[in-house]
Amino acid sequence: METKQVEMTPEDLREFQEFKQKKEKQDARKRRADDREAYKDLIDLTLEQVFPELQKLSKLLAEKKKEVYLSFHEAMLMKADLFQLKSNQRSHTFTNAAGTMRIMLGHYETDGYDDTVNEGVAKVKAFISSMAKDPESKMLVDGIL
Repeated sequence: METKQVEMTPEDLREFQEFKQKKEKQDARKRRADDREAYKDLIDLTLEQVFPELQKLSKLLAEKKKEVYLSFHEAMLMKADLFQLKSNQRSHTFTNAAGTMRIMLGHYETDGYDDTVNEGVAKVKAFISSMAKDPESKMLVDGIL
């Protein structure tokens, strides 16, 4: 890059510095916007790559869970009869005699997660923030968050 020496008045220098700062801020905003777009594209691409395999695994897991549940069906019937349990019991735990293996079986269990964690975090932050009553406690809460 070729450099040139330029003479400027103090006013011209101030205007040039302001222009340069404004340009740097605009460039930084554009980079952030571009990075956000690249992030969204990366998420889309990654989800498209991994989701089919996860769907296969989820289906296989559901089938295996059904097999295991059917394998323990007789044990659950016997347990209900022996211990006079209600028929609407939702979960059952079985442990071997040595105590080295345990299985928990249940209905209405979900093998999946959703994206509501952010809402939960926001609620916790809002609650903690509401506890700040004076400038000192507000500073403490801000430091924690």
